[in-house]
Amino acid sequence: MADEQDRGGVELDMAALPDPVQPGALAPGDAPEAGEEVPEAPGRGGLFSRATAAASGLKDQVANKVSDLKDAGIDVALDLVADFNAMLPVLREAGYALRAVDIAVAVPPKLVATFSVGADLEEEKVEALLAANEGKKVTVLALRSLVRARKLQAKIGIAGLQPKGIQLELGLSPQVVVQFG
Repeated sequence: MADEQDRGGVELDMAALPDPVQPGALAPGDAPEAGEEVPEAPGRGGLFSRATAAASGLKDQVANKVSDLKDAGIDVALDLVADFNAMLPVLREAGYALRAVDIAVAVPPKLVATFSVGADLEEEKVEALLAANEGKKVTVLALRSLVRARKLQAKIGIAGLQPKGIQLELGLSPQVVVQFG
């Protein structure tokens, strides 16, 4: 009777409690095989099915966004090539002969152009080209970068190597690479 008073006068009937392993639920050690459907526990409202459906929907959304980004990357790459083609006559006039072009279609895309360099162009000619193209920001940036790189290349001496060319990389972070070979 003392036990009943400790429990507030309520006696537990262990036989009346539900079985902790519900019919259709997994018993300990009964892990499903890969790809095997996991049975739902009664009264759970298909929690696993809802979670699987939500994960599948999220996967589809991510795949669609990645596809959209790739398409946007292609569009930006095409714009980059159009800008490059528009600036090419100015760069040729400045003495930079195009040797190769690499286009990385990525997010973000980039274009890498390799130029061989002829004789140094007079400063007045460079200033005239810059002034004539002042509204073309990418062209002006490219020409200034190439001129600076050429000046740097002329000042650098690497034992046994001669100036080989200059690479111009257009993309999110434009850069110029001075080459020796």
